[in-house]
Amino acid sequence: MKLLDAPSSEYLTTSTHPKYRPDIDGLRAIAVLSVVAYHAFPDWVKGGFVGVDIFFVISGFLISSIILSGLKLGGFSFSEFYSRRVMRIFPALLLVMCASFVFGWFTLLPKEYAELGKHIAGGAGFISNFLLWSESGYFDSPTQLKPLLHLWSLGVEEQFYIVWPPLLFIAWKKRYNLLSITLLVLFASLYLNVSTVHQDATGTFYSPITRFWELLIGSTLAYITLYKNKILTNLESKLDSVLGAIIYADIPVQAGKALADSKSFAGLALIAFAIYKINTGFSFPGWWAIFPVVGAFLLISAGPTAFINRTVLSNRILVFFGLISYPLYLWHWPILVFTRFATSGKPPIEALGAAVSLSIVLALVTYRFIEKPIRNGKRPTEKTVGLVVLMIAVGYIGLDSYQREGLPFRFGKTIRRYANFTYDPLSDSRRDSCWLSNNAAPGGYSDTCVDKPVGNLPLVFLWGDSHAARLYPGLVLSNKNQFRLAQFTRDSCPPISDFSYENCIKSFPIVLDKVREMRPDVVVLFAVWNDYTETSKIDIRRLNGTIQQLNEIGIPKIVVMGPAPKWDISLPYNLAKIYQQDFSHKIPARTTIGLDPSSEKIDGVLQRQLEGQKNVKYFSSFKAFCDQQGCLTRTSDDPESLTTYDYGHLTTAGAKYLSQKLMAETNNFGTAK
Repeated sequence: MKLLDAPSSEYLTTSTHPKYRPDIDGLRAIAVLSVVAYHAFPDWVKGGFVGVDIFFVISGFLISSIILSGLKLGGFSFSEFYSRRVMRIFPALLLVMCASFVFGWFTLLPKEYAELGKHIAGGAGFISNFLLWSESGYFDSPTQLKPLLHLWSLGVEEQFYIVWPPLLFIAWKKRYNLLSITLLVLFASLYLNVSTVHQDATGTFYSPITRFWELLIGSTLAYITLYKNKILTNLESKLDSVLGAIIYADIPVQAGKALADSKSFAGLALIAFAIYKINTGFSFPGWWAIFPVVGAFLLISAGPTAFINRTVLSNRILVFFGLISYPLYLWHWPILVFTRFATSGKPPIEALGAAVSLSIVLALVTYRFIEKPIRNGKRPTEKTVGLVVLMIAVGYIGLDSYQREGLPFRFGKTIRRYANFTYDPLSDSRRDSCWLSNNAAPGGYSDTCVDKPVGNLPLVFLWGDSHAARLYPGLVLSNKNQFRLAQFTRDSCPPISDFSYENCIKSFPIVLDKVREMRPDVVVLFAVWNDYTETSKIDIRRLNGTIQQLNEIGIPKIVVMGPAPKWDISLPYNLAKIYQQDFSHKIPARTTIGLDPSSEKIDGVLQRQLEGQKNVKYFSSFKAFCDQQGCLTRTSDDPESLTTYDYGHLTTAGAKYLSQKLMAETNNFGTAK
């Protein structure tokens, strides 16, 4: 019994469409399953996100094959091409966006629902990549809580579909060499990719200009396949003979088999290496994207009869997942996000497994009962017009909900107060002068970062990341003319010498020179240490190197502050959800719901590690906020007194509370003279 019917006519041999290849559906399966596995179990499949790059190569190959075949045969039609794109892409996308909107109505609080509406509008206009690019920043909502985040890749593909067919058509009309045009654009895009990824990783990730080269790799293969010349044929024949002699000795084999098998093995090896080796700590795409992209190129170019393509990729199970790959890609991410919302950000493995299983079921249902009936059959013009009208309507509904701030009338007053909690973290913490962004110049600190000398007051030097920056206003409010303050903080840069970000590494010696120059009485080291250890970016023991250098300078007192409590989702949102789900309808002053366990774990590690070190005083920020009943969420009954405004950055109220605890435990830093 067949799990799925035969492929649709889009994949069948026609005057302008390439012959259906089950091995390409198998490659699609590897791409989508790696992405799904990465999103559901990122600790197990750390490089699974490269599946998107594989999709790009496949799309570039198939789309360019259609265009080039049509141009060669004189049968290419823009209306037919875009009509097929609409019938292929719109149905499942409309269904997923509508389902997300309806489910979000009952589960998402106003801020998240407004953001969902904006992303629905962006998805309907195929500009999600630009929207996400514009939103990215240090204080943006966590990406794992954006139900339509994954539509960025669809935006890149659609932008390619808009730009590439007319460009090829014009070049063909002008009788330019299509391969030369393809390679020119490809290498320009690749150059921009590798040259900008270190300066603007987010822009390089989302920009179509720095991503088009991946699709154009597939386009190049489509051209070579269609217009293979004698020189290339002879070269392949000679290479096949050499490989045949190496692999098969004296056994006669079919012409081309050795080369095809070699390409298929090499392609699969490159993709496997990429999924195993690449992770979010890499500068990606950059040069690292070469591995999955070239791997996909080799596998497709090997042909359907190559060993891996024939025995692995054409396997019925992989072909099954390949055929439902598009709806599976669309369904899996919003289901995983809503699962995280339902479990306060940290779903158990059973819930994640159930979410993936549900995604597969919905993908199959979507393919059988939505995609196929629309893509096949009669009246394509009417279907295309209807789908376009529906897409415009859904986009408008999403935009309207965004403009109406997430339709807050869906919830009561108390939930709205916490769910709509807004906070300005920049105004009282010297942003852009003493609290620098990660992209700011390494030595970009202002002269105002050090309080001017006043009598005999000692100097306290605050050094760390954005969490240290948010401690600053609390120290100011708690200081009763007992000490002067120096603040040198930078986003994502803990006070450790060899942290991987370029500006962190360059900034460290500059700040250390400031310490050497000022000879402060106390140096306070503070960072969200659990972030830097869990992502394997640094080893927490490297902190000892900083302490050693401070001791060599002669700093009499070093205070290391352990990580403050960290929440799986933003604290205001977490409290609103607790209120919504708790029959007592109370906002708890302390809670363990939604608490990330890493803070307590790293707190214990640091305390043991620093015990007995010379001139070092360890202060547990976690214990200052937390007891057996949970961690402090607010210092009064007013939402303005929340201790953090996101997952862990301190509000002014939280900073003041922690500073007072810190000063009490350290006897005002022990600096009184």
